[in-house]
Amino acid sequence: MSDADDWYVLVERTQSEERVLMPPIHVPEGRAAAIEIAREFCRTKGVRAREDGKNSGRQIYRTGETSWLVAVQTPYVSLDGKTIFHSDNHLRVEVARLEAVVEEDPMEIPKKKGLFGRG
Repeated sequence: MSDADDWYVLVERTQSEERVLMPPIHVPEGRAAAIEIAREFCRTKGVRAREDGKNSGRQIYRTGETSWLVAVQTPYVSLDGKTIFHSDNHLRVEVARLEAVVEEDPMEIPKKKGLFGRG
């Protein structure tokens, strides 16, 4: 791997109690380009669009040279159409260099044993 080929933007999305690592964004142009892509992602992406097509509210915190926490508030209308609620979730966005890849060992389906575990 060359120095420019192994930079990624990693995004962890949290809603309620669930954390999901989104697919890594490969940035072959290098670290500086990955930082710019991460900053733009924090400002514009990462949450489902509102039903009315407008932007959700967000606060963007830079927690390190290559990491951010984005708090997102998205309004939605109750099922009866009379009340507006807000859904709060957050994103953790990091720029990281791929350091190693360890392939998983192949797995085989075990052969079925006969009745009572006999051959």
